Amino acid sequence: MNYIYMNSDSYQKTFGKKYQLNTVFMKANYPSHVRHIIEKNKGIKNVELTRTTMNRLETNMKSIKMVVVILIILASLLAIVVLYSVTNINIEERQREIATLKVLGFKDSETNAYIFRETFGLSLMGTIIGLFFGVILFQQVIQSFGTEYYIFDTSMNLMTFVYSTCFSILFTVIINLLMIPKIRKIDMLQSLKSVD
Repeated sequence: MNYIYMNSDSYQKTFGKKYQLNTVFMKANYPSHVRHIIEKNKGIKNVELTRTTMNRLETNMKSIKMVVVILIILASLLAIVVLYSVTNINIEERQREIATLKVLGFKDSETNAYIFRETFGLSLMGTIIGLFFGVILFQQVIQSFGTEYYIFDTSMNLMTFVYSTCFSILFTVIINLLMIPKIRKIDMLQSLKSVD
């Protein structure tokens, strides 16, 4: 349930029926005292203090912020694990190729670039696809957080996309840097001897 505030003339024009008072906003010096007096009236269904509403909203916002932080941390960990696994599998399955490149005289930087170009490409594709589906998921999640008292804006800031892309690139660079020693340790003779 959502509310809209309008004057009586607008109400009658919009809905085509006579305006009936169902909500009163009051400003009081002693709201708790006034609340107790008003609540004694049997014709009044509910009395809500602005302070109570604000406290409820702040509590909900704290919970939502905590959930968002947890989701960001878990998503980051998932990205790191997936990137590490993909890069590790890529190196394991291409040991013969890497050994051949080393035997042919490729420098370490050239060998690394050969492997990591593919990782960057996959990471970039994953980022683009993730941003697309992330917008859809974000809108669904944010809409589900709405209550009868408030709803959240589902529009996204451009910086959200920039940060997400930067984090993906950062994680890819970190994983690639961690994998450089593994590529250097590949034994050329042993790798070339191994039978597929």
